[in-house]
Amino acid sequence: MIMLVFENALIKKNLIWQLGMVYMHLTLLSKLFSILAITLLIGCVTPVETSSQNLGAESKWISNFDVEMTFPAWISEDEKLKRLKNEAKSKGAYKCKEAEFVLVEILSKPTKISILNPKENQLSSIAANIGCREVRVNLPSLNRKTANNSEQNDLELERQRLAEERRRLDAEKAQIEQEKKASRIAIKGSASQPDANGDFTITIQTGADTASLQIDGDELGGKRDGNYVIKRVARVGEQNSYSITARDVFGNTDSAIVTVARQVADSRPAIPRLNPASVKVQQPRDAVAIIIGIENYRRVAKADFANADAKDFYTYASRALGIKPENIKLLVDDGADDIEILNAFQNWLPLKVNKGKTDVYVFYSGHGYPSQDGSSLYFLPFNVDKQYLERTSVKQKEVVSALQKAQAKSVTMFIDACYSGQTRGGEVLIAGLKPIALKADETAYPSEFTVITASAADQFSSASQEVKHGIFSFYLMKGMEGDADVNKDGKITSGELQRYLSEMVGRQAMGLNRTQNTQLFGDVDRVLVGR
Repeated sequence: MIMLVFENALIKKNLIWQLGMVYMHLTLLSKLFSILAITLLIGCVTPVETSSQNLGAESKWISNFDVEMTFPAWISEDEKLKRLKNEAKSKGAYKCKEAEFVLVEILSKPTKISILNPKENQLSSIAANIGCREVRVNLPSLNRKTANNSEQNDLELERQRLAEERRRLDAEKAQIEQEKKASRIAIKGSASQPDANGDFTITIQTGADTASLQIDGDELGGKRDGNYVIKRVARVGEQNSYSITARDVFGNTDSAIVTVARQVADSRPAIPRLNPASVKVQQPRDAVAIIIGIENYRRVAKADFANADAKDFYTYASRALGIKPENIKLLVDDGADDIEILNAFQNWLPLKVNKGKTDVYVFYSGHGYPSQDGSSLYFLPFNVDKQYLERTSVKQKEVVSALQKAQAKSVTMFIDACYSGQTRGGEVLIAGLKPIALKADETAYPSEFTVITASAADQFSSASQEVKHGIFSFYLMKGMEGDADVNKDGKITSGELQRYLSEMVGRQAMGLNRTQNTQLFGDVDRVLVGR
């Protein structure tokens, strides 16, 4: 509170002049009292409490005598000053100069004026304008009587609130400093394996409250837990690298590289594996089989995977054809020389065949070769010699003759050999010898014979590195598993088996840039496998 004390200059005026003005003053007073009544009525309609710092709220002006004014919040500052001046004049003041943002109250006696919260540079100008000769500054203090108990309590509460706020801010600052010292940002990144479309996920853990994370320069923003899951698409056929940079809220940084490889899909046709377990085991019946496989020849080139062909067909003969194991003759490599082969057909077979009742099956996987004049076909035994080809080979006619003499009910032959004079890999089988075209009668078989060969006389009989078999032998056994049973009646005829082999062998050979057409001789309706 600032108190300005001065003397009224009117006391020294002429008394007679004052008496002359009495009438006029009385008239003025009458009008002022009317205005005062109206003003007090309007000002007290809606009292709203406020602080002296906010002019849009309620303000209270307390005189030393009996005047109290309350302003509603909706009254403007100009209106407040206007009403205040009118009130001051009604109490006898004749001069009041207002200052910006300073509320002025003129008390009932024109010897004192109270100014609330003035600016320091306004004091001298206000005092001069109202004729003050003395200026005294009185401010509330806790140890002075000018501040009442309510003001003291308010000030003390404010001090306590400010002190508590300062303590809270200091504690937060100390905690932040402690967290900053303890913070250790470290990127741990991993990537999932890309799927067929190249989609994969990068998982990132920073272990800190991150303010920023970038992957290859792309800003992903901050996260309080520092964990990110990012989806990307990998480029095929190469190692994909992703650069990751992270910064925590304290400015600590770390970086890492995450790599992921996306392989080019294998576009080669899927090749199934043999599954003899899928073959329904047939009841044992009156049947015998001679199975020959020669892969490692003594004096000529290998016949790739011929041993595997023969050994696996042994299982299919037992399960799919219902042949008892004791009725199966298996000859492999050095056990399949010319003597052993002829002995199997001429001596062992007749002892196993019941004339007119026994079904005979022959499987051969190895090399074949035509004679120089084209009149004969040879099965090449293990010990074949290119210098003595006719003496050390087994003529196909000899085999057919031995089978006829056995007088079996039926004969079925599966021959995975070619007569083109080349190996399964395409190399020349016997150097210096050039095979010629076969004569037609050499491919004629007796009526009770059913013969399926791997290829035509002038074609390769190919092997496959993927399936580790001759492709004819492989699909022969797959067909016996049931793949050749086109009409799904549980039976596989020679015609069904030939159509299946022609499609599958031809397609596989095409992948090797070759042409290979299987051949069928005999009754197409004969049931070979009864499932």
